[in-house]
Amino acid sequence: GPDVTLRALIASPPNEQTVAAGVALWYPTFSSWSGQTGIWLEDIFVRPAFRGEGLGREFLEELRGLTAGRVEWDVQDKNADAQAFYRRLGANPVPGWTRYRWTL
Repeated sequence: GPDVTLRALIASPPNEQTVAAGVALWYPTFSSWSGQTGIWLEDIFVRPAFRGEGLGREFLEELRGLTAGRVEWDVQDKNADAQAFYRRLGANPVPGWTRYRWTL
């Protein structure tokens, strides 16, 4: 539509262009601290059968290439596998910040 809010990257495995192996949902942000645009990664998912093939890394590298600012996302405390994956890529948790949420 004319007012795009959410964007998506979709990964297909080699030689299987009709199968979605994973998806990354994101939207642009702006940081008043740095004065730069950035990206909020709302969700990233790679199907278990395709994990370990580099798709998660490709998603994050693609997002980094779309902004000169920061790329940010949340990880559940209990998701140790994801935390280890992000640390291997050089990403770190943001100390000193706790997320709050109002729900209706």
